[in-house]
Amino acid sequence: NDGAYSFRGVAYNGKGEYDLAIADLTKAIEINPGFGWNYIHRGTAHDGKGEYDLAIIDYVNGIVLLNDPESTQQAEWSLYNLTLADWDNAVMQRPNDANAYSNRGNAYIQIGQLYQSVAGQHHARATEAFDLAIADYAKAIELEPNNAWRYGQRAWAYTNKGEYDLALADCNKAIELEPNNTARYTEWGRTYRVMREYDLAIADFNKAIELEPNNTWHYHELGYTYLAMGEYDLALADCNKALELEPYSAYLYRGRGDAYRQMGETELAIADFEKALELAQLTQNLIEIQWAQQRLEELGAWPPPPPELLYEDDFSNPASGWSTSSSEDFECGYEDGEYYMLCKHSFWAPRNCNWGAGQFTDFALEIDVRLVSGPNESGYGVVFRLQPGDAYDFYSLLVWGDGYYQVETWLNDERTELQGKTKSDFINQGNSTNHLRVVCRGTQIEVYVNGHHLITVTDDSFAGGYVGMMIHTVRASARVAFDNIKVYSLD
Repeated sequence: NDGAYSFRGVAYNGKGEYDLAIADLTKAIEINPGFGWNYIHRGTAHDGKGEYDLAIIDYVNGIVLLNDPESTQQAEWSLYNLTLADWDNAVMQRPNDANAYSNRGNAYIQIGQLYQSVAGQHHARATEAFDLAIADYAKAIELEPNNAWRYGQRAWAYTNKGEYDLALADCNKAIELEPNNTARYTEWGRTYRVMREYDLAIADFNKAIELEPNNTWHYHELGYTYLAMGEYDLALADCNKALELEPYSAYLYRGRGDAYRQMGETELAIADFEKALELAQLTQNLIEIQWAQQRLEELGAWPPPPPELLYEDDFSNPASGWSTSSSEDFECGYEDGEYYMLCKHSFWAPRNCNWGAGQFTDFALEIDVRLVSGPNESGYGVVFRLQPGDAYDFYSLLVWGDGYYQVETWLNDERTELQGKTKSDFINQGNSTNHLRVVCRGTQIEVYVNGHHLITVTDDSFAGGYVGMMIHTVRASARVAFDNIKVYSLD
């Protein structure tokens, strides 16, 4: 019964327990994939975690399934705030700036493509988004009539609507303005491909490759043209050439996955779609996330099984195994359902570990942390792969109250920076809570804060170990609170 999971997921949302909400609502969607509210509630949970790309996709799915503008007003508003609000403000503040209109047009294009991927090419909301994009590009062209790129973007909007004559007219204008700009030929070729004028499309893509032989986009588009023609070997060759030039591109893996899928190579297709999804999530590419998930779902490979929860503590039980102590230098213990560390000295970096929690090799570690008192120059975070019997050998991720983060290796109490102090707009400053996530996979360490990927570093000092917390003072004492520590498997 999906209702039980749905109701409990909504309850978890209300308590701010977003991971539990997502797990329940995902289960509800598996049982009843046609019920739009489960998507909207899960979107709310992703929104609460700062996973805005996943929230947008869920809101779009829910709005399409419910098809009831009156009941989905809140979801519509949330979607607007995540996708268009900033661009609307830019247009209001700079009404004579062509770039402001172009940027908003790009946002409308993305929204239209999302609706297309969910509900089909001619869905009313997709058409509406493309019409708004066309209007914005028209205004930008009015302000800067000799900008070829904007004609090309408007051509793509017309192509998505199926208005091919208008699309070709804009392509012609773009090439007239910039006859050696390869992107113009690619836009021309895409329009011809959608029109099934494959010979003309191939000629344009080959012209683009002739002018710019190392541009992966041209090979990608040529490969899709061969794919549409059923020329799978030629399609695969172009996909491989593109990946040779750019091996970390989500859309290129998705393109090759499509080729493998049509060739009947299902396992190879799934592997490429999974790689595309991984790369798209790192760059928060909404369209590629949606397309990769959609393809994996069609092949029975999405959603993946939930990771196993290896360890968790919400610090509601003072006997859960974390140390408690008090001295003139340092305090730590349980208070009000949190664990706290109070460092009373400047320029000190104590750490703490629950040895009874066990050791972990490859895992994802999550925790909520906040600076309770002390200057914003204070650091706080997690230690991981801490070595047994030696409190000085480990990795650490610290965030700082003034918006910086830092990743280090500690060996014999000597520090080596894997990533020096770096500013990030995704870190909440002052006394606000930050949600930290560290993924250890072999020698790779991925760092996320508030749902945003900050960096991936590589180091082979430690293959496994314990996890714990850390505080780092600079010019004064500080107190930090920790909550909801969880360790997941990566299987």
